[in-house]
Amino acid sequence: LTDVYPNGKSMLLLDGIRRMRFRTGFTINDTSNISPGTIYPVDVELFANTAITFLAGHSIRVDITSSNYPRFDSNLNNGQTMYVAGDTLIAENTVYMNSANASYITLPLENFPDAINEVSVEDEFNLYPNPCSNKLAISSLQFAIKSVSIYNPLGEMLLAVSLPPDSYRDANCLLPTDFDVHSLPPGIYFLTIESSKGIATKKFTILR
Repeated sequence: LTDVYPNGKSMLLLDGIRRMRFRTGFTINDTSNISPGTIYPVDVELFANTAITFLAGHSIRVDITSSNYPRFDSNLNNGQTMYVAGDTLIAENTVYMNSANASYITLPLENFPDAINEVSVEDEFNLYPNPCSNKLAISSLQFAIKSVSIYNPLGEMLLAVSLPPDSYRDANCLLPTDFDVHSLPPGIYFLTIESSKGIATKKFTILR
């Protein structure tokens, strides 16, 4: 998956791989070779999570190839035992894009705001205590809080809490007291807040 700039430069974002003999599973009973001329559906998952905003004028490109050595082990394309010397065959792949056999990519939108100005709600939320040790609370005098998620500096989600709809309130909204961060090691974290008015992100620290 690449981000193509207006000048044609293509920047790699994420990549994945699927060896066709493992298309239905990874046990001995799952594996099977493929037959030339036969159409097989296959999902290729990207191995990492990322977040990116595609700017105006940019394009999304999907590159499909039979090899990405040395990042992944080479495929001899001969259907024989893997990782042993043998005759290398050139694979010819056909990607179908029609009503009967559609090819597509799925790009999830995580906490996507309805409008750019929604990020301005950050100042309406308070975290306390900050720094904290075991408990963390968040409140707002303006907006109802729907859910919160905690991420580390690498962007990995560590904890998530959703409030039931009947707990949404338009004022003095307070998370349950059992919002516990004792399982997280000391460090800096980011808390993403989904509210009735948009998405906000706050930084907090855990000290012990």
